[in-house]
Amino acid sequence: MNNKKTYQLLVDKMREVAVIPTQEMGFLTPYYKKIVPRFKHSPWKSAIILSSFFAFLLYFLLGTTLIKLVSLLQFGF
Repeated sequence: MNNKKTYQLLVDKMREVAVIPTQEMGFLTPYYKKIVPRFKHSPWKSAIILSSFFAFLLYFLLGTTLIKLVSLLQFGF
């Protein structure tokens, strides 16, 4: 009899934990729902693409200053 009660308590707890509310981010929710599956499916590919994009963006914004900064950081470490 104790096993039935324990089992029922565990089942109730699992049902309680399994109910997860949907993610709401205001006006960004549609974009969030489109972007997150891509990160979950191929995180390394996404990281390489994003890091390359930001590297080129910094290069175009800072130009040779970025090269000098990177050289300085490499020399320091």
